[in-house]
Amino acid sequence: MTQSPLIQNYLKMFRNYATFTGRASRTEFWWAYLMNYIIIFVLSFISNFISSYQEIIGSNSIFFSIVSLFFSGIYALYSLIVYVPMLSLQIRRLHDTNRSGWWILFSGTGIGGIFLLIWYCTAGTEDTNLFGSDPNPIRQY
Repeated sequence: MTQSPLIQNYLKMFRNYATFTGRASRTEFWWAYLMNYIIIFVLSFISNFISSYQEIIGSNSIFFSIVSLFFSGIYALYSLIVYVPMLSLQIRRLHDTNRSGWWILFSGTGIGGIFLLIWYCTAGTEDTNLFGSDPNPIRQY
């Protein structure tokens, strides 16, 4: 049984945990990002839902506080665990567009995030570039 591209590319991101060299295709990048955001959304939704529910019913139950704190902790732990793999994926995606990974520092500015988003959506360079061989050797036009 084959895995969906969502799961395949998400797991590939973790297999290349701290690989800051090479290139990542748009497909690899966006599927991994989608899975990451789904997980973050679910964890934050559960935590916020429990906190809101507790406020709505006016309960000071320690149970709701512990469960909400638990999911908040899971969210924080997940964010720490996924930070380096996501950073390396972003850098490899920039490499695919023949840009240095140092452009990540540009994301701290307001306009920098827009440029990075455009570059993440841009097709990678064909064939070999400064950062390695094409992650999509067979391109479909």
